[in-house]
Amino acid sequence: MRCPSCGAHNVDAAAWCTQCFERFDVRDDPSQDPAPAHPETPPIAPGSASPPVVAGSPPPLPGPPPLPPEVAAVTAGGATQRDIRVDGDRIEWRCASCEGWNPLERPDCGGCGSARVGFTPDTATTPVVATTGGAAPLLASALLPGLGHLLVGRPGSGIARLLLWLLWAGGAGAILVSAGLTGAALVLALAAIGLWILTLHDLLQLARGGAEVLTGRVLAWCVVVVTTLLVLLAVAGAGGART
Repeated sequence: MRCPSCGAHNVDAAAWCTQCFERFDVRDDPSQDPAPAHPETPPIAPGSASPPVVAGSPPPLPGPPPLPPEVAAVTAGGATQRDIRVDGDRIEWRCASCEGWNPLERPDCGGCGSARVGFTPDTATTPVVATTGGAAPLLASALLPGLGHLLVGRPGSGIARLLLWLLWAGGAGAILVSAGLTGAALVLALAAIGLWILTLHDLLQLARGGAEVLTGRVLAWCVVVVTTLLVLLAVAGAGGART
């Protein structure tokens, strides 16, 4: 069903909207409509704990039931944990780790694998990340960047780092063997070294509970910069060869 307040899609058996928490059973139940005002009700005296009961008036309606503790905790946490946008007929949420947009029905981020936070009770709490403990993730990433992130339960970020490092380091090695030290080999080698260093730094930050430097967006911009430099070097080399 679609929420009449915010337009979010919900399952038919839902009791409230998973985005704005509007209760459907209260809206659809006519017994929950507020009682009409009674002009004969006397004013409440100052300091009175509760209004006097007028003969013949219906008892006050009970308040809405409390939200589940998981949802209440997210609501109190503020709207920064559940950024929302509407793209046509689809509602999307923004990942707090890589700031990528995902469909509301998806429980995790398609870019970095982080869990969705702040929408439904089963996803309102951050899952416990499986770690190997000790220095195993650092040693794994020191040998091959990205393996440490796979060990600590971040497959999206780990696979992206691993593939980029293999591409950049392998490309630099191939150019060095075939053409010697060129500008393209230098750019790829520096990119691979920087990725290796920042991956180790990000693992230390995760162990301390801090934020990563190479988020999904930063990693994408690194790819754009490296690719642009390689294209410029190729164009410059082609122009020099003609002259």
